[in-house]
Amino acid sequence: MKIFSLALGLALMCGSVIQDKQFAPIVDLKSLEPGCFLGASRDGKWIASDDAALNTLGERRYRFYSLAGEAGEYVGSKPYNSDVPCEETKEVKFSPAPPQSATIAFGGDWNPMPREVKSQSTGQAVYQEVVAAFLKSKGITNPRINLAQVIRVDLEGDGTEEVILSASTFKEGRVPPDSKAGDYSVVLMRKVIAGKAETITLFAEYYPRAKQFNAPNWGMVSAILDLNGDGRMEIIFHGQYYEGAWTTVYSIDGKKIEESLRCGCGV
Repeated sequence: MKIFSLALGLALMCGSVIQDKQFAPIVDLKSLEPGCFLGASRDGKWIASDDAALNTLGERRYRFYSLAGEAGEYVGSKPYNSDVPCEETKEVKFSPAPPQSATIAFGGDWNPMPREVKSQSTGQAVYQEVVAAFLKSKGITNPRINLAQVIRVDLEGDGTEEVILSASTFKEGRVPPDSKAGDYSVVLMRKVIAGKAETITLFAEYYPRAKQFNAPNWGMVSAILDLNGDGRMEIIFHGQYYEGAWTTVYSIDGKKIEESLRCGCGV
């Protein structure tokens, strides 16, 4: 133990990059510049941002990912507190600066993309109809279907692929403070359960009637990765409203959806 402490101290004094293979810090690259510290995982368990920051010693190597796959390796700083108005949020600075295509920085030593994530055509009528049926069930009688994402992936490694659909009347970076009648933003998952395809809601906001200054939210999938090394792939969801943004890591187990990590900043 004394030898380990001495070696760690020398590494820190010399500015070396620290890499604990059992500990996997995770940084969101979408919600905050330079990077929003989501937290970490160790031995399949999730560690919240504040506790994970205490275990992130010095600089660390991260691999960057997006829906398309790996996007390079970079060095990230020790997490530090953000400025006003997000003092409770922790940031990580990278060298060099992240490419715009990257959405998640991952500090673990396993392959977080064990199965292919396939982005498919948004013009498929069958999935437009799934979104339309959902919105009609929520009171939007004549929905405008703006399908932004159709993603096919085997989340749980059971040989059956799920299909994840993102659709919205809002646009990334241009979410208004008000909503018009018929506005919506949804992320739905088509999953085969007991031999039957079911629609499961990951995120949904919908407005059959117009509302003023209600700060509607927009969201879509920014990555799909196995961030805790259990063989199942998590859905990383990025959301925005007119004065802020956030990212949530969702774990999927059958029909159960659980929020595992979250980071963001807003007024």
